[in-house]
Amino acid sequence: MRNQRCKMMKHLTHYKSSWEIARARETFGYRGLITFIAFLLLGEAHVTLGGNCWLHMNRNGRCTSLVKSGVSREECCSTGSLANSATASWSDGELLTPSSIFFMHVQGGVPCTRCKATCDGVQCPENQKCVIRNGLPKCVCSPNCTAFRIQNGMQNHRGPICGSDGRTYKSPCRLLKRVCRKKETGLHISYFGPCRMSCSKVTCPAKKRCLLDQNMVPHCVNCTLRKCPVPTEKRSARTFCGVDGITYPSMCHLRQAACKQGKAIPVAYRGICRKRATCKNIKCLEGQTCLTELSSQKPRCVTCFVRPKWCKANSGRLDTAPTGPICSTNGKTYKNWCEMTDDACSTGVALDTKYFGECRADNSTIFNEEENELLQ
Repeated sequence: MRNQRCKMMKHLTHYKSSWEIARARETFGYRGLITFIAFLLLGEAHVTLGGNCWLHMNRNGRCTSLVKSGVSREECCSTGSLANSATASWSDGELLTPSSIFFMHVQGGVPCTRCKATCDGVQCPENQKCVIRNGLPKCVCSPNCTAFRIQNGMQNHRGPICGSDGRTYKSPCRLLKRVCRKKETGLHISYFGPCRMSCSKVTCPAKKRCLLDQNMVPHCVNCTLRKCPVPTEKRSARTFCGVDGITYPSMCHLRQAACKQGKAIPVAYRGICRKRATCKNIKCLEGQTCLTELSSQKPRCVTCFVRPKWCKANSGRLDTAPTGPICSTNGKTYKNWCEMTDDACSTGVALDTKYFGECRADNSTIFNEEENELLQ
């Protein structure tokens, strides 16, 4: 027993100060501390020979994301998928020794060093370049704005643009930088000029036309003049009933009708429109919920419980949602589109945006005649 105590003390004093043991107790609890001490006593019971290859080094100079163990520095830094990485790191020594376990779990990682000290041989992702920051190579966003302008037909455009997230960007390059920094691959230019609340003065790129969605938010879309497929008996299963009460032989016919009137036409349900249709006698697709139109009492199939990423409870900013306040078709003011949709799904009543801003007592809408935009 005395020899065992001496052995334990020998390993514990290796860490020099009692606060480290106390920190281990706080991190793992008493049971975890016993396990930690057991690892110390086991010593070299299970180790991995060679060094360790890590995905990157944290700001504290330590590594936690292990890629491969039992490799030399050359194998880690000069071969394989990390050979051209600016962040690949390596550490010497065995991985599961008591000291490495202590560093990993108590001190925020294992001490490691970067594979590369310069940008030589570093290959950065698209729209990024290698620079030296704090003495180490790093891939930073550096988009090719000129090529982006040419690709989007904006060689002669100067000034702000509206992004598909509803944000106004001072220049196309600002949008491209956000795509790189936030990794928002779906973000693109919606139209030239600042984001507006109507199609008035919206300049769409190329051959696109401005179209209001069901929430009265403008978008630039492709309105092609190609012929839609001729309705046949085989195609009858592809018919749709629009919320306007018109049966469309295909989505192509519905999109063309929307382009002509300059406003989106949501699909009420699949099949031909029926005069006495209700939520009891129509069938929605899997995952959809049937809601009832407030004025016409007609049914509409909508997706209720799959919320977009930007639809978060108590979110301070909804980047891609129509911002509030919003006056709904039920005459009630909502903070934003998400709140309106939640209320519609909970009450079973289909709601749409009537106009932006708080609902007025006289049920009127204020417009700026010059801009033809809603004042908030």
